[in-house]
Amino acid sequence: MTQFMGAFFSAVLLFNAIPHLVQGICGNRHMSPFSVKSHPVTNVIWGWINLVAGILLGRACHWETWCVSQWVAFAAGGLLVSVYLAAFWSNPEARLPWHKTSMGAGGNVGDPSRTAGWVACNEAGRICLEREDRQGAFEEFSRALDLLGEDPDPKRKALLLNNLGRVQVALDRRDEALATFQEAARLFEQIGDRTALGWQLGNVGSVYRDKEEHEAALESYKRALSVFEEQDHTIGIADQYSNIGYIHAMKRERGVALEFFRKAKGLYESQGEETKAGLAEKNIRILSSRGNG
Repeated sequence: MTQFMGAFFSAVLLFNAIPHLVQGICGNRHMSPFSVKSHPVTNVIWGWINLVAGILLGRACHWETWCVSQWVAFAAGGLLVSVYLAAFWSNPEARLPWHKTSMGAGGNVGDPSRTAGWVACNEAGRICLEREDRQGAFEEFSRALDLLGEDPDPKRKALLLNNLGRVQVALDRRDEALATFQEAARLFEQIGDRTALGWQLGNVGSVYRDKEEHEAALESYKRALSVFEEQDHTIGIADQYSNIGYIHAMKRERGVALEFFRKAKGLYESQGEETKAGLAEKNIRILSSRGNG
């Protein structure tokens, strides 16, 4: 009986090592006993611990002398742990019991532990961004959004959506980013934060720009411009002038593009934004050096 149990649990350890090694080697965060989203290196180490333990257990049970029935027990252990893990990790809310305490999962909207959970994930996402760990940031912001749920304060959700959208853009998940920024814009409009609405409309326009949907990009940029003009927000106005100029340049409408870049440059200079003024000047020089085309 001991031989059969040894064969079974040797397989459990060896097959459990596989996802940790694969995810870690690929640079992805993955659940481990230590965290819901452990660092890739942590997963590699945990995978090797399982791998070595599984090999040692198999050798201790003399697997070189196993008969067919013992290999069947080994296969059963591998199959069962594979099916269990597939079902377990297919649930986005999956976590080990002690993870619930550390991450503040569960509870109702307004539950302090739940609030602490999304705040912690949001901060973890910001740290990941600073380290240029975009995938880690995406996972943390997504987790924070799940924990936030139907928060009674839409501004918090809108700000979190803005963070998530930025990461989706960085990961080239443009359609997702577009939907995220549009939802953030809707929430900011709902609460009457016109300045934040303007920035989100600008974000929407930039995603359309990256998707080479120029007319949709122009529409969003012009909506953002209108909002910033209402607020007399000089930098916001200048940014949209520059964005609109870029789209016209992409459409080979050189004269219109130059007009908008010159407007942007003048406003940037009036606000002491030398870097942005320099970029606008660079675009003006490039366009001026080209013929009408």
